[in-house]
Amino acid sequence: IGIILLLFFAIYKSNKWPIISFAILFYFGCHVMESTILPLEIIFEHRNYLPSMFIGLPLVCGFMRLLDYVKKYKTILFKPLIALGLAVIVVLGFSTFLRNYKWSSNSLLYETALLRYPQLSRPHYGLGAEYYNLGLPEADKLAAEHFEKALANNAFYRISEKKYTAMLLISTYNHMQEYDKALALAGNIVDQYPDDAVFKLKLAEAYMATKNWDDAQIILFELLEKTPGDVQVLVGLAKVMMQKKDYEKSLLYLQQALNEVDT
Repeated sequence: IGIILLLFFAIYKSNKWPIISFAILFYFGCHVMESTILPLEIIFEHRNYLPSMFIGLPLVCGFMRLLDYVKKYKTILFKPLIALGLAVIVVLGFSTFLRNYKWSSNSLLYETALLRYPQLSRPHYGLGAEYYNLGLPEADKLAAEHFEKALANNAFYRISEKKYTAMLLISTYNHMQEYDKALALAGNIVDQYPDDAVFKLKLAEAYMATKNWDDAQIILFELLEKTPGDVQVLVGLAKVMMQKKDYEKSLLYLQQALNEVDT
């Protein structure tokens, strides 16, 4: 109701107060393309920047008219009002500076998001990825904690984000030599997405890390049937055959992998 009344006011007063009417209509007009009853996936924060510029326009116009009135009839209040206006500008400018500081690095941005929305998965995933990219043992522990929280919250924007988080967590477990955890997580994800070849390969790698060569071989054979020329699968089979002391087959798979690379 308030929005309808505001739009009606802007149209009704367009002749008397054209600037204020324009500011109101411009703000809502810029949001028509995304803020409708249609479920369009184009709602992003940056789309508010341009229309939001005109939110302050009616306030500025009102303040200028107040200054004109005070200058004419209440002269003693004119300088204090000027000082107040300058103070508001300084405060808003400084708050913008502080806000921009939180965007100065990915880590600060994700930490700020976690303070506000700890129940979401994306900030945990993002901060975990920052720690993961450092490649340090102490950073791996922090990365694993945030990846685990992201998966536990299960509040992802896309399924692909959940899969990528799980993949990074498996890799982190491997860095930390916690192979049993990597194996359990890879098995869990494969149960959820049985047709995902990437996670089946991760599961095979987890089996190899725990020296379960037979289960690794079964999964790699399944993948080889679906993707006969996959270099990673061929190399994995070569490793399995080497561990099982079947050196002829190991060399055969390595040669096939080299042929695929050459082509």
